[in-house]
Amino acid sequence: MASHLIVAVLVAVFLAITVIAAVWKLKDKPLAGKIQYQAQGALLSPAELSFFRVLQNVVGKSVLICPKVRLRDILIPTSTKNYQTALNKISRKHVDFVLCDPATTNFFCVVELDDKSHDRGDRVMRDAFVDSAFAAAGIRIVHFKASASYSVEEVRQQLKFISGS
Repeated sequence: MASHLIVAVLVAVFLAITVIAAVWKLKDKPLAGKIQYQAQGALLSPAELSFFRVLQNVVGKSVLICPKVRLRDILIPTSTKNYQTALNKISRKHVDFVLCDPATTNFFCVVELDDKSHDRGDRVMRDAFVDSAFAAAGIRIVHFKASASYSVEEVRQQLKFISGS
């Protein structure tokens, strides 16, 4: 009986030392593990922020504007065949702005700002894929040329299909 008690005490001591060592080891480590992180700064680039403000002016409170949304949050593959491949094609891409109904958050339009990088061959192919994916889903996509400033009237004209703009 005494040997069982000694074993139990030794096991309890061992577990206590293990827990204390683990807590002590983790105490100085960040929760994210060995990788350190820092804030990137603003969510939107200066050009995107400038456009966002014009877009807000155009649509007012009748439309919810969501910036930098992943395609995966908007689209989902329709076929179970090659589902993962189709999902992978959209999971790491994002669009600049998504226009939604503020009451339901149902989206009805995607807005892309096309800077000089969109002239590169890989971006042309990416844009063609994204445009066709949104067309297949029945979601309108509108492209604007990136600029240092934007005309409220020009943006309003391109988005005239939105009631109230």
